[in-house]
Amino acid sequence: MKVKDMVSNGQWMWPNNWISEFPILSSIPSPNLCTNSSDKYMWKSCNGQCEKFSTKTAWKDMRLIGNKVEWYDIVWFSNCTPKHSFIMWLAIQGRLSTQDRLQKWYPDKEMACPLCDCGIDSLNHLFFECPYSTQVWKAIKEKVGVKSLPANWDDIIGRMIRMKHDRTIRSVLLRISLAACVYYIWRERNRRLFAKDKIDNKELTKNVINHIRLKLSSLNVRKSTQTTEVSKEWEVIMKTKEPELM
Repeated sequence: MKVKDMVSNGQWMWPNNWISEFPILSSIPSPNLCTNSSDKYMWKSCNGQCEKFSTKTAWKDMRLIGNKVEWYDIVWFSNCTPKHSFIMWLAIQGRLSTQDRLQKWYPDKEMACPLCDCGIDSLNHLFFECPYSTQVWKAIKEKVGVKSLPANWDDIIGRMIRMKHDRTIRSVLLRISLAACVYYIWRERNRRLFAKDKIDNKELTKNVINHIRLKLSSLNVRKSTQTTEVSKEWEVIMKTKEPELM
């Protein structure tokens, strides 16, 4: 039903049962309808201004805006894999549901890491103190060409925060690779814990590398020495475009 169907001779035509249940309807002034113009959707923003409705404007008004965190561009960037970035986002905030977080409720329960069965199932152990995940991370670092990156989770994030993150292929490759490692290790951990199924670290490393290769092949990058080098190193063909002339 349209607004005009509820107004007659400048008066609201509310159903009686509506008025009985919602008396406030009687206090709403009736609108002045203009029959010569078409209807349009408007949005009254937080600052009191009435403007043309858009989902972007509505979302800006409704969402809570916090301070920009210093690690945001490690997680969220234009070429990220969303499901990988979501797990990275949880990991950086220490919100992954590792078993050590349940220790206070189940003090007598054994919380062994499902990947190595020796360390405690914690964030820092999984990334990358665990013997299983250490081998995966070491192989990926060598493949990406960042052997100097540490193996401790807090140190990795601290080092990457201090790095410059831009749209160059090396920068994108590093962030894609770290997120892929975290995602696939977390998935393997869950599969062992809940599905009682497992693969060895060499096969998991292959899965990470295959994902990175597929991701690289989907990118549209500017032709440069870096992109040529990465294409050869990863044996992929990336869609390239000539650099813009100044």
